[in-house]
Amino acid sequence: MSIDIKVVFPNVYDAAKIVNYMEQIGKESDFLSFGEEGPQMTLSKEIGYIQHLQEENTKSFMLLFKKGEEIVGITTISIREDRPRMSHFGILGISILKKYWGLGYGNFLMEETLKISKERGIKKINLEVRTDNERAIKLYNKYNFEIEGKIIKNTFINNEYFDCYMMGREI
Repeated sequence: MSIDIKVVFPNVYDAAKIVNYMEQIGKESDFLSFGEEGPQMTLSKEIGYIQHLQEENTKSFMLLFKKGEEIVGITTISIREDRPRMSHFGILGISILKKYWGLGYGNFLMEETLKISKERGIKKINLEVRTDNERAIKLYNKYNFEIEGKIIKNTFINNEYFDCYMMGREI
């Protein structure tokens, strides 16, 4: 199967679509850090975040994966560039619209994100994933992420606690 999507860095004109996308994925999965309420990102905050990512010296980035004009997935690499001791690694965020799950898009998103991370000089990528998110863990294992720790009761949803793994890989 060929993946017919384009990969772009966002610009301020994408901000409204990003906000809508984030609200949609919050309704589709309990594996995110937010739910149906969405991430509470206003349009002006999203525009500010995109402008920050466009600054000359930032290694942090966001990738939009589009099929036509529809955003089908987003990845982010967030780096604590204000802390030199921590600026060698990025924290991965990855999401895909539910209708595209299981079709190979996760592999494509991961490969593009790792490639750009390497180009930007990032040495390591870390992430958090719920211990019961088997699909995501399988994807991360495929790309040589290793479990480096476990956080107990990391997430609380519908009166139930969920643990998460801390995973990482060097680039």
